[in-house]
Amino acid sequence: MQDTKTPMYVGIVSVAVNIVLNLILINYLAHGGLALATSIAFSVSSILLIIGLKRKMGYIGGKSIFDCFIKASLSSVVMGVVVFFMYDFMITRFAGTTMLDAFSLASSVFVGALVYFALCYLLKIKEVRMITNKGIEVVRKRFK
Repeated sequence: MQDTKTPMYVGIVSVAVNIVLNLILINYLAHGGLALATSIAFSVSSILLIIGLKRKMGYIGGKSIFDCFIKASLSSVVMGVVVFFMYDFMITRFAGTTMLDAFSLASSVFVGALVYFALCYLLKIKEVRMITNKGIEVVRKRFK
C-alpha cells in the first residue's frame, strides 16, 4: 500500500512498550515478566497495525477476525490446561532421567498440538478448515 512509515512508527511504539514493561514486570515476575511484557507489546503492535489498516482500507472483516480470535483463544486455553495436567502427570510418573523428562515434554507438546488443531477444526475456524481441506485434496490426488 506504499506506506512504510506506519509500520515503522508502530514498531517503535512496540519496542518502547516492551522495554518499559520489561523494566516494570521483571521486578514482580522475573523471567515470566519478560514473556508477559513481550506478549503485551506484540498485542499493542497488532492492534495498532489493524487500526492503521482499517483506516487505509475501510472494511477489513473485523467481525470475522474477532470470531476467529475468540475461537483460537478458547482452543489455546483448553490446550494449555490439557498440556499442564498431562505434563504434570507424566513428569511425576516418569521423572528421573533426562530422556524420560524429554519424552514427557515432547509427548505433552504433541498432544497439545493435536488438541489445539482438533478444537480449531471443531469450532469451524475457516482458515483451519481451508488447510485441512487442501491437505485432504493433496492426499486424494496422490493415492488415486
